Amino acid sequence: MSNALESLKGLRDVDGIIGSFVVSALGLVLLRDLPAIFTQAALAEVGPRIARLREALSHEGDVSNIVVRYEDHKLVVRGQPELAIVVLAEQGIHMPQLKMALNLVSKSLLKADLGALAGVLPGVGEVPDRAEPTVAAPAYYRGHRVS
Repeated sequence: MSNALESLKGLRDVDGIIGSFVVSALGLVLLRDLPAIFTQAALAEVGPRIARLREALSHEGDVSNIVVRYEDHKLVVRGQPELAIVVLAEQGIHMPQLKMALNLVSKSLLKADLGALAGVLPGVGEVPDRAEPTVAAPAYYRGHRVS
């Protein structure tokens, strides 16, 4: 487990990376290396969204890399069958360097025991209760609410 976390922390050696985390196929956050401003509660909401995004895009074929561009930042998702590595980076990051670093981390995580990662964060490894309805936040596109 510590080797996987150390590998994830190594991504910060690439200029422009703010932080990263690993999400299971179920949307559970397994590892994180993010500034303290990103709370566990925020990640608990983001994890399932990343999983749904990967699932939605997978209907179009093999999606191993997703880049979501924001005004000042990029969210880069490197997918594997059982997990995804998510990187929050500055807009100007050197993408070939990031891809090379993600390749190394991906190989390291493939060697890691994912079952051992279940104890890293509270609630990890538990299947979310799908019986309770969740209230989705309203969606906005270019400042206008969409339904």
